[in-house]
Parts: sequence; structure tokens; C-alpha cells
Amino acid sequence: MYGWLITAALQAAAPTPAPSPTCTCARQCDAMWVEAATSLERYTGTRLEVISSFRLESHLPRMEGLYGSVERRPIENGRDEINVAFMALPDTQELQMRAERSVQAFNESVTAAGKRIQCPASSAK
Repeated sequence: MYGWLITAALQAAAPTPAPSPTCTCARQCDAMWVEAATSLERYTGTRLEVISSFRLESHLPRMEGLYGSVERRPIENGRDEINVAFMALPDTQELQMRAERSVQAFNESVTAAGKRIQCPASSAK
């Protein structure tokens, strides 16, 4: 009876993701990486399976739900960029939209963690 309403809600445009977070000093990058790990667990609803200084991956025990991975890579001027990707399994419209919203929320959360840390003007990691 309300199928059309549910379909319309699922088809609503997902927000444009916030840009990938970047950090400029070691202290800021470390704080953002800790938040990245916390956020990945929060948005996938699972524990982390891979944890390193440059890669995080969530655990997906039943092969359904959201799987997530995060990479930290150097970019120009001594900064690092933190990129997240979520994969929906099975690839349903509902889970895909959840994945898109999770990217937005993840980027906002990690960026906010970085803004709490002030880097010295001439800082280099």
C-alpha cells in the first residue's frame, strides 16, 4: 500500500559527499586517524579487521550489510588525505543510499576531529 512512498523516499537524492578529509601535521593526522577508525566501526556496525597506519577495513561476517575501507595517503605539501569507501552487500538501493550517507557522515566526522587540533604554521609531519 505504501510501496510508492518508500520507493520515493529511497530515490531521494543523496547528499553530495563532503570532500575527503586532509591533515597537515602529525598530531592532527593521528587524531583524524583515530576518528576514522571509530567512524568506520560506527557506520558499518562491525569491528575492524585490518588496522594499520595507512589502511583500515571493517569485518563483514555474513557478507551482508556495509563493508568499509579507509586509506590514508600522502598528497602535496606534506599533507595526508583520508579516503573512505563503503560497499553495500547485497547491492540494494536501500543499502547503497545508506553507504552514500555514511561517506558524508564519515567525512564530516573525521574533518571535525581535525579541526579540534591546531597545527603550527610551519608544521610538517
